[in-house]
Amino acid sequence: MLTFTQMDRFESRILQFIKLRESVQIIGLPGTGKSRFIRDLISKVPKNTLVIYIDTNSLFDDFYIALLTFLGVQLNIQNLENVNNNTHLVLTIKSKVEEIAKNQQILIIIDSFTKLLDAKVPTIYKYLKHLRDINRKQISYIFTTNNVGSPEDRNLIGDLFEIFSEHIEYIPIPTDKEFYKEVVHRANELGFNPTQEQIKQIYSLSGKIHGLKKACIQALRDSKRLDYRNNLRLKGQLEELTEALTAEQLNYLISVSQEKDSDENRARTLRNLGLLTDSNKIRSGLLKQFVAQNYKSELTSAEKLFFDLLEQNKNTTITRKDICETVYPDVKNYEGITEHAIDQLVHRVRSKVSNKYKIETIRGRGYRLIENS
Repeated sequence: MLTFTQMDRFESRILQFIKLRESVQIIGLPGTGKSRFIRDLISKVPKNTLVIYIDTNSLFDDFYIALLTFLGVQLNIQNLENVNNNTHLVLTIKSKVEEIAKNQQILIIIDSFTKLLDAKVPTIYKYLKHLRDINRKQISYIFTTNNVGSPEDRNLIGDLFEIFSEHIEYIPIPTDKEFYKEVVHRANELGFNPTQEQIKQIYSLSGKIHGLKKACIQALRDSKRLDYRNNLRLKGQLEELTEALTAEQLNYLISVSQEKDSDENRARTLRNLGLLTDSNKIRSGLLKQFVAQNYKSELTSAEKLFFDLLEQNKNTTITRKDICETVYPDVKNYEGITEHAIDQLVHRVRSKVSNKYKIETIRGRGYRLIENS
């Protein structure tokens, strides 16, 4: 007798949307297996479908030009180097798409669309909407994102939002039985045979989050401690998870970690994202510890220096150089201060002051403090 997992059912639902030529947004925090799911899905789409997979991590500099060029390559447009301007390239792609759409369905997968949202490039959103409009019955999209869209995102992408939100699906959480089976399978792939006690430990610490599960397996295999403070892989995964949360979501997670809050409306999204149980407890022991230890409500000395800098220059863009000079005055070579360290500082302060202020990221320039209206 065949048994179907949560992921099998999820995959079947996504394939049905594709068959109906409808678009879908797939939401999952970093480390929940979105890209792995997409890679498996591609081999199962209907045969008469041209799949164009766009990994936004491969797009650099001018995202609009990079996207057009990537589409041109995927569509086998010859002599791209001779296309002398954007308008010519847009028209060439349009002509090629219309030609293909006469005989084939086209599925465009953008993994992850979050990067294009963060980049704030209206020309991309308008172009994707236009491409679908001229071939409405033959083109559909899959957008993967790290989190549910905000009202700001809706305003940003404009008319594309109708397509972007046609169907919204969250990466499913495996059942306990499925998770135990996944752990054994993944551990065996990594050359490790975990004991029942170790499997329970992985379950408790990872909270069924794929990225944490893998990091825990590797740590146990290599006889390393399951302590994020001494395990860079675990720490990196936890940082990525929390950075993908909005300030409001993170604040609620902090409250839950301190057992101070159980607001049902605020908990629902975090349950959909796989971070909370049905009883609104944090699933992952590692995540609960990380949040409690790194996101205390009061500002640290470095965080206060950064916030004071923003407040003294309210509504003005503060550069990374400004931050380094203010927060790290004793450091002689600012090149040693990584972008990741600055990003983490901004993220922590943003979550702590979100009740009164918004810290805007000005791409390529810096940050700006705006008082909430």
